Parts: sequence; C-alpha cells; structure tokens
Amino acid sequence: SIRDCALGEMDLVTNRWKGFLSSYQDPLITYGIDWLERYVPTSIPRVSLVQGDTGPANFLFEDHRVTSVIDWEWGHLGDPMEDLGNICVREFWNPSGGLSGLMERYQQRSGLEVNLHAVRYYRYYIHTADPNLKDGYNMATLEAMAESMGITIERPEMPADTGTVDPLAASAGWANEHDVQPALTSAFARARATEVSVLVKCMERVRRLGNEIERADLGELSTLLGRRIGNVTSGNAELDAAIRSRHLDDQQLIRFLGRRAYRLEWLYSPVTLLYPNRQWAPLH
Repeated sequence: SIRDCALGEMDLVTNRWKGFLSSYQDPLITYGIDWLERYVPTSIPRVSLVQGDTGPANFLFEDHRVTSVIDWEWGHLGDPMEDLGNICVREFWNPSGGLSGLMERYQQRSGLEVNLHAVRYYRYYIHTADPNLKDGYNMATLEAMAESMGITIERPEMPADTGTVDPLAASAGWANEHDVQPALTSAFARARATEVSVLVKCMERVRRLGNEIERADLGELSTLLGRRIGNVTSGNAELDAAIRSRHLDDQQLIRFLGRRAYRLEWLYSPVTLLYPNRQWAPLH
C-alpha cells in the first residue's frame, strides 16, 4: 500500500522500541509520528528499490561520474521520492552546492514526475528519524515540517548570555583543552577529548542559563494548553496527552515546538556550532 511504502521503515523502528515509547513522553516524537501518519502522501509514481540513505557522502566518483552507491543497509521497497528526501538531508549535513536543477534532471532521466510535497514529507521523516539528533538540531526538523505545511516559525528573543560561569566547569574545560588534549597521540582519543569539551560547555550553559529558558518555555506552554503549567515534567506529560488526543491546532503546535527548539538550539550552542549555518537547500 501507499502507506506501507511511506512508513514501513518507521513501523519497524516504533515496533522495536514499543516498550520504551510506551513510558517515554517526548511531545516532539509523539507529534512527529502522528503527523507522519496524517500527512502520508496520497499517491506514489511506482514502487521502487529505495537506497534509504542517498546523498553525496554515499556516492563514489571517478572522472566526475558516479561509479557506485554505497551504504545499503537501509534499502527497502518504497516511494522513489523518499531517496530525493534523503538527498535533501544529506545535502543539509554535507553541503554540496545546493539542489538547483536536481529535481528537473531526475525527472528527465527517470521519466517520473517529481512530487515536491512528497519530497518535503520524506525530508522531514528522514531527518526526524536520525537517532543522533537531540536538542541542538531539533530546529532543522521543525523547519522541515513547517515548510511542508507553509508555516513560518518566529525565532523568539533569547535571554542575555550573562551570569557567573561555573568555576568547576571552567576548570575542567581548561584542563581538558590545555593539559589532556595536547598529550594525546591517538586521533580517536583527541576526537573524544574534543567531544568532552563540548559536553562540559553545554553543561555549564544549562546550569547558568537553563532556568531562563525553562521559564520562557513554561510561559508559552501555559498559553498553548490554556492553563498555568508549573514545571516542565508535568507540562510535557500534559502536552503529550493533548497531542495524542489531537486537541491542538497544527499551526499553533508547530510554532510552539519550533520556538522551543530555537531556544534549545541556543542553549546547546556549543553543539550546534560544530555545524554552523546549516540551512535547507531550496526545492524547486
């Protein structure tokens, strides 16, 4: 069926993690799965062998020509538009000059009409399914969803980056960068030490600025749910329940989740700065 082509892989993942998801409340996961179910493409050009992770990093080249496509462990039967969505996600993480002309060329060479609505759907689906993404890159996921629905998410005003830096975090970061990293000879160990530096910086920012972000989040969550919400844990549980019952307007919810993601992106900026200025390439 069309739904099987679109969401067969998601069913495998959600069934595998069914026990965990039954007790884990993350409004973005809950809404994302529900959104994918409700907005599944209504048609597909044909059932194709889909590579499942298509994009610049998985092409081999010789003399400016593609000679091979590697990395097939996610291969499956599905909608060929899914691989175009994969290319969008790969281009986001591995910028390769944009996507200008790609859809037209695909259409000419394959004989299949490109459904940009479906491409945007799969772009969101693939990006949100990446297990490596958390907090720092939820914004890109929400932007993909919002664009597919023609919704604009306003970037909220951030609090002042002030306050006293945690001296323990500062000391740990300095020792790691000036004492530990210069003494490491293994590239793997140096990479791990760099990641530790990023984590220390994130923990310091959460300790210093997390309460301001939480207050802003609770204020907007209270407005969305129509009553005062006292803490994030109970608020997320109530939001999760409202999403499951489909009591919230899509546009209001996407804008709230987007503004929440913007704030988390700012809070976890030591992570997001590892991949600066990432933007979705325009689709034509």
